[in-house]
Amino acid sequence: MNGWELSSLEQQLIDDGWKKSLMAIHSEDFYLYKGYEPYDDDNGETTYRYQILLQFYDWRKYGERVDEAGTVTIIIMPLDIEDDRRADLLLSRFENVASVERIASEYYEWVRKQFKCRDR
Repeated sequence: MNGWELSSLEQQLIDDGWKKSLMAIHSEDFYLYKGYEPYDDDNGETTYRYQILLQFYDWRKYGERVDEAGTVTIIIMPLDIEDDRRADLLLSRFENVASVERIASEYYEWVRKQFKCRDR
């Protein structure tokens, strides 16, 4: 991914409602995240069934010696598993954000069948 593609993807996602965080999870430079299937928890707070994190690694900081400007890694993270287990799915390649959202939805449905999740 070249520098223009990396910056363009970041801006497109922010325009589409994704939120940006500079807190690193796996030494990425930053990540964008979005929650899906909102519901009100027992305290009346809005919570999400799962979220997608797009981790951005910006290689431009290492200068001209790199072939590409950056890479993006995807984490699909179910949030409503009852016994605090983790069932994250990591993807390192994707065609577009719509395909990531489709994969995330299908993965979350599989997780619901395999793990005990909070009632809908």
